[in-house]
Formats: sequence, C-alpha cells, structure tokens
Amino acid sequence: MRTRSASLVGSISRPRWTGCCLSLALLTGSAPLWADDQDVVNVVAGLSSQYDSNLFRLPTGFDANRVFGKSERSDLITAGTLGLRVDKPFASQRVTLDARLVNYRYATYSNLDFTAKNYTGAWRWAFTPNVVGNLTADRQEFLNSFVDYRDFSTPRNLRTIRNERFDMEANAQGTWRLVGAIGQRTQNNSENFFQDGDFRLRYYEVGGRYVSLAGNSVTLLTRQGSGDYLKRQANPFNQLDSEFTQSEEELRVQWQLTGKTSLNAKLNYVSREHKNFVSRNYSGTQGRLEWNWDATAKTRLQLVGSRDLAAYQDFFSSYTVTETYSVIPSWQITDTTLLRLQWDNIYRDFRGGLLSISPARRDVLRNTQLSLDWKPTRTIQLSTFIQHYSRVSNFFGYDYSGNAVGVSGQITF
Repeated sequence: MRTRSASLVGSISRPRWTGCCLSLALLTGSAPLWADDQDVVNVVAGLSSQYDSNLFRLPTGFDANRVFGKSERSDLITAGTLGLRVDKPFASQRVTLDARLVNYRYATYSNLDFTAKNYTGAWRWAFTPNVVGNLTADRQEFLNSFVDYRDFSTPRNLRTIRNERFDMEANAQGTWRLVGAIGQRTQNNSENFFQDGDFRLRYYEVGGRYVSLAGNSVTLLTRQGSGDYLKRQANPFNQLDSEFTQSEEELRVQWQLTGKTSLNAKLNYVSREHKNFVSRNYSGTQGRLEWNWDATAKTRLQLVGSRDLAAYQDFFSSYTVTETYSVIPSWQITDTTLLRLQWDNIYRDFRGGLLSISPARRDVLRNTQLSLDWKPTRTIQLSTFIQHYSRVSNFFGYDYSGNAVGVSGQITF
C-alpha cells in the first residue's frame, strides 16, 4: 500500500505549489526574498517535467496492454522539489546540509507516484591545520530503473541508498600525507530484487598521498570491508548468500598536465568472497580515466573511460563487467548559458552464471543527450535536455530504444 507524507509536507511538495513559487519569484526578482551570499540558511524550490517515450524500456512490438492494462508505453513525469540548504563556516571548519523532498507524479502510470526524502550533510572538521577531515552522511531515494528491474507485477520498486563516512588526512611531512576512513553503505529496495538485492557494507581504508607544490596528487590505499545481504538467508538452490567480504587496492592520480589539460585516473583491484557459495565470488580490475581539455576560454572537451564490476545474481550471472566510454564537449555560450553534448557507449557483460550457456549475455547501451543550462541570476537556474537511448542484447526481449525530453527550473530564497 502506498503511504503519503504528512498533510503539511504533502501539500507543500506538490508540483502545483512549487510552480506557483517559481512564478511568484520570477515576477518579484527585486524582492528581499532572494538568497544572499552571506545566508546561512536557504530555501530551495524546483519544478521539472520530463516526457519518456519508453518508460518501462520495452522491446519493439511488446504489448503493454497485456501486462499493464494500458497500451501507453510513454509517460509524463513531473517532479516538485522543496528543500532546505544550510552552510555555516566557523573558524577553520564548516557544516553543510542539503535536505529535499521531491514529489514525483506520473501522468499515466500513477501507481508509480512517490515522494523521495533526500539529504546530504557534512562536517568539514580540522583538529589542527595539519589534521583535517570530513564526517558525511547522505540518503538518496529513487525508482529502480527498468533497465535492470523487470518484475512488472510490482513496478513501483523504490531504492534507498545511504552512506555514512568519517575520513581524515594528516600532513606527515611536507608533501606526504596519511589518509584513512571508516564508513558504511546501505542499499534497500521496497520490493524484492534478488539480482541486485539489499545489503549493508562496512569498511575501512588506509593509505598515503603525495601532493606536489602545484597541487597534483597521487594516492595509494587499501580498503577492506564486510557485508550482509539484508532480509535473506543463505539459499542453496539459488546460491544466494547471506554474507560477503570485499577487499580493494586502489591508486588515484589527479594531475594538471598543462595549463589547459588535466587528468583524473583511478585504478582499482576488487575481490568479493561469499561465506557459503564460492560460485558467486568475483574479482578483477576496475577503474576510471578522465581527460579534460579547455580548448578555448569557452569550450571544453572531456573524454571518460571506465570499467566497473558489480554483483548481479541470477541463474545466468553472478556479476557484471561494465565498460563505459563517454565524449562530452561543452560550450559556455555566455557567462550564464552552457550548452553540453554527451555521448555514452556502454558494453556490459554478465559473468559467473550458475548455468553454463554460450554465449553469455552481453548488452550494448548507447545514450546521446543534448542539454542547455541557463542561469540568468545567481538564484535562478533553468535547464532543458533532449535524449535518445537504446540497448541491443543477445538475450531475447532485452532490446529497446526510446527518446526523452525535459525542462526544469530551480530558485533559491
């Protein structure tokens, strides 16, 4: 049964209310309600509308009426946002908070409606000028993507991800630093999603960092963690485990190559081992390489390549290997207007299946998006985008394609 927010929250988070706030603010630009640089607390209101031509990522020819009782494959999604932002510096420290209610409404498939409660908070602490760190927490709630979630009998499957982390950096000697952290990551789904199920991962990391006089850095660290799969016990038939351990060795590089080019790189070796079923274990190399080039004062080109390993457990796979290649040119048309094009080419292999099949599942996803951001004042942001997406798979029924277009606005008081 779907639950709603308390009456006051429910009423103020409706898209219609947020739209009125935006309209009123635009008409009263000189009013003292505008946010100021010195404000400790700000209120944020936003409204967005997005049309998606293939909401459930269905293949061509699929009869939506047979599953959903409606023939429409598309939907119009409206989201109204109301948030509170806090930014308070004191001495050499800083406390920040960004908490938001986001009310999603689907014009056709209203059974998907929900209100997300999101927050990001941080304490940027300093014990001495040479010993600093962060205490952070965040929560994000969203509808599971139909790219992977295919149980259409319960399509409204909300995912909540929470992170809590404490990290520190100590200046050991000149350009050399000691780094360490402890943290926890929790994932919960409102409906069963055993391929990518609920878990809690607790971890710690230790390492060292070199920071040059120019601000470039190289970091080497080890990360060790132990996790529990929540709301399930070890299942011998499906070989779904209840516990796992995970270890990672990681190298990070941030380097300003020239006045116009920079490089961000991460190389990581990960190993996950399960308590009862070794068939679900996986290990391998993952990483990310990002190259930025400021071709002119107003144009930038970003090239990104990444490789990621992640658990995905059913009879045909235990984990996925995803390689993503992105080209992202952008043009700062004016001081307030940014045009950006992003092209993603994604190759996804499903490995470690309990059933041996040849060939194993392989997906190729392509996304192209053109976006325009306009910030006429410091407190108003307007955006629009158009997108084409597709997937080709060697497994029957997983191909799809579609288009999306959207507009959004945000105002800060």
